[in-house]
Amino acid sequence: MSENLELLKPSTYNEKGKCNVFEGRWVYKPRENPLYGASKCPFLSDQVSCRRNGRPDFEYEKWSWEANDCRIPSFDAIDTLESLRGKRVILVGDSLNRNQWESLVCLLYSVIPSSRAHVDFREGSYKVFKAKDYNVSVEFYWSPFLVQLHSNEDTATRVLRVDKLEGSSRHWQGANVMVFNTGHWWVHRGKFKA
Repeated sequence: MSENLELLKPSTYNEKGKCNVFEGRWVYKPRENPLYGASKCPFLSDQVSCRRNGRPDFEYEKWSWEANDCRIPSFDAIDTLESLRGKRVILVGDSLNRNQWESLVCLLYSVIPSSRAHVDFREGSYKVFKAKDYNVSVEFYWSPFLVQLHSNEDTATRVLRVDKLEGSSRHWQGANVMVFNTGHWWVHRGKFKA
C-alpha cells in the first residue's frame, strides 16, 4: 500500500511534516499550460469536452489548486507509469469515476507514443487503456450501484440485489489499485429510480 501512496506524496511538507491537500485555494496561472491538450486526447467523452462543445474561452485551464501549508507537485505521467509498471488500476462506478478515468488516461497518453497505447472500449460497460511499454492497464467499469440491478421489462420493476456484486466484478479480481464510487444513482427518481 505504501508504494501506491508514493504517487500522492507531496515534495515539501509543512513544519509539522504533514500536508493537508484539502485546505487551500484555486490560483490563476495565466502562463501555465494544461498537462494535456484536450483536443489531442481521444478518450474524453463529449459531455466533458468543453472545447468540442464550443466553449470559446480556455481560461478555465489556467487554474491550479494550491494547498495552504505545503507544495503539491505537478502530476508527472512518466513517474506515474514507472510507479505502476506491471500493474492494473481499475475504476468502478458512475460518471464521476468515468471522468477520473478519462483524465488519468489523457495524462498518461500524453507522454507515450500513440502506437504504444492500446485501447479497448465496450460502449457503456468498460474501457481499458494499456501503456504497452510499461505493462500498465487502467480500466473503467460502468457500475453506478456496484451491486446487481435486475430489471423486469414486463412489469417495469427494478430490484437492486445488495447481496450480489455487479456482473463485471469478475474482471476486478487481481487489480493492484481499485477505486470505487457510487451514491449519485441511489437517490434518482422517475425512470432512473431503481
